Amino acid sequence: DSCAVILTELLGFCLCVSGFHIIQTIFDFLTFDKETMTWVAADIGAQITKRRWDAEVDDNQGWNLYLEEECILWLRSALEYGKETLQRKVRPTARVSDRSSHDGLTTLSCKVSGFYPRDITVTWLKNGESRQQETYSEGILPSGDGTYQTWVTMEIDPKIKAHYSCRMEHESLLEPLSVFWGKATCGILETNKLFGYKLSWARTHFIRKIISKDSFTS
Repeated sequence: DSCAVILTELLGFCLCVSGFHIIQTIFDFLTFDKETMTWVAADIGAQITKRRWDAEVDDNQGWNLYLEEECILWLRSALEYGKETLQRKVRPTARVSDRSSHDGLTTLSCKVSGFYPRDITVTWLKNGESRQQETYSEGILPSGDGTYQTWVTMEIDPKIKAHYSCRMEHESLLEPLSVFWGKATCGILETNKLFGYKLSWARTHFIRKIISKDSFTS
């Protein structure tokens, strides 16, 4: 699955020619300095081209005008057309699981996926306190569908009684959300169903109270 995701992402950056996909390696060569209207060579091999382009004063004035006016208009136009995609907010889905190791410790894993934009903060909490120093992150990776995913893990001693939860902070959330880990079952929370989750819990809690009351009365 991970290979398929990586391949999908790579194809977006590749040139397709007659059914073949070509990966192009790009590196800095020359940079235009608007303040001095001269070129900065990023590599010794660019020195000859730099000297030749520095002498083309009229062309450099044209580049400066393009960067200060025309380029900005093009960027604003692109942002306007793409704002529905670029400025969208997609809530994450979180899944908590555990795995025992041979040394007697337990590795807690929190997989958070389906979120956009990319920036997110995910950490493990122990009894409500952040364990950032003990949390290991796999980094934020593209999911292949325009959203992102990440994993965070933490090793614990299952003999020590404590409450553990995975905490998420993301631009799509009004407030941080937590998914709790329990010994019996894995925790799963789809944040786009948060209100339904709370409503379901409240309805179940209310029904239990009625049943308990009726049983006591009878």
